[in-house]
Amino acid sequence: MKKLLTICAVAGLVLAVSGMAKADLIAHWAFDEGSGITAYDSVGANNGTLFNMDNNDWVLGVISTALEFDGVNDYVIIPNDISQQITTNQITVSVWIKLSTDVGNRQARIISK
Repeated sequence: MKKLLTICAVAGLVLAVSGMAKADLIAHWAFDEGSGITAYDSVGANNGTLFNMDNNDWVLGVISTALEFDGVNDYVIIPNDISQQITTNQITVSVWIKLSTDVGNRQARIISK
């Protein structure tokens, strides 16, 4: 059975590190490109490359476009960069997803490093 995961374009994927008084945004992938194999980082140079995906995987999102993952081998890889080195124990990761089917008790990885 094919399980689909859609990451919506409104928030996309946001990575922030929190200091004492303010949060510093490290990266933001809105997935609003609508075509191609690059997911651009709107605040830095941490652009991602889509793997096992093509223009058919760009779908309508909440505000703009989104990516539809097949739940098998579709992913976006972000090259390791010094800006992503987390040196504090305070971190916020935010992602909007829409599951197209019930995944039951199965665990699914959304983000990994």
